[in-house]
Amino acid sequence: MNGKKLVIIALVMVMVLSSGCMQIIQEVRVNRDGTGMMVETLKLSPMVAEFMEEFAQEMSDSEGTEQEGTSRESLFPEEQFRENAKEMGEGVEFVSREVKEFEGGMVGYEATYSIADIDKFILNPRTDEATMEKPSTDTPITFRLSRGTSSSTLTI
Repeated sequence: MNGKKLVIIALVMVMVLSSGCMQIIQEVRVNRDGTGMMVETLKLSPMVAEFMEEFAQEMSDSEGTEQEGTSRESLFPEEQFRENAKEMGEGVEFVSREVKEFEGGMVGYEATYSIADIDKFILNPRTDEATMEKPSTDTPITFRLSRGTSSSTLTI
C-alpha cells in the first residue's frame, strides 16, 4: 500500500471516529468475596464497521494472504482480548468475546473478563476513540475492597 493511500485512509478514520460513531461501556461487578467480572461492550456504527472490514480486507490483500472477505469475527481477534487481560492486573483472565449486532444496526462485541482479586484489578484510562481525546488523567483506576463483618466498602 502506498503512502498516499495510507494517509487518506488515516484521515477518513479520524473523521469517522471523531463523529461519535463508537460507544464503549465497561461495567465492573464486584462480589462480596472480592472477586468480580468486567464486561466491556464496544458498539460501532454500520459505517465504521464497514470501513474497518474494508480496511482489513485491503491489508490482507496487500500482504498477499488469500482471504474470502473479512468476517466481523476477524476484526476482534480473541488474542487481542487475552493481551488486554494481562494489562488489567494479576489474576484477570479473558473469559469470552461475542461479536454481535446491536440495536440501531450497530455492530461490535461484548467481552467478559474474570477478576480473581478486585484489589489487583487495574483499569487504565484510554483515549476516547469516539472523540480521539486523551483522558484527563493517566492515572489508572484502581479498586480497594475493605471487608467488614457486617458490610464492605469498595473504594475506586
